[in-house]
Amino acid sequence: SKIYLSIYGNNDILILDSRSAISSTVSMSAGVTSLALDAARSRVYAPLANGSLAILDGKNNQVLEAVAFNGTAHLLAADRNGSVFLPAIRGAPLST
Repeated sequence: SKIYLSIYGNNDILILDSRSAISSTVSMSAGVTSLALDAARSRVYAPLANGSLAILDGKNNQVLEAVAFNGTAHLLAADRNGSVFLPAIRGAPLST
């Protein structure tokens, strides 16, 4: 299993793999504000300070895409069905 860590505002996500005891770093285009894991789909969601949402493939730690939205998310949640919620973007809920 993997553990994903970020420091608020830092551009890097640290990935610790407990099986191989190897760590790696994925650099983002802007500071990471939070993280959410969708274990069923092996996806990691990282809202960034530049107003985009980075989506990582949890299997190979590659950025799949970055989705732009209007605002910065400081809170992020993923439910068991794979939906990701950005609950407060300038006062309006947004679901991806």
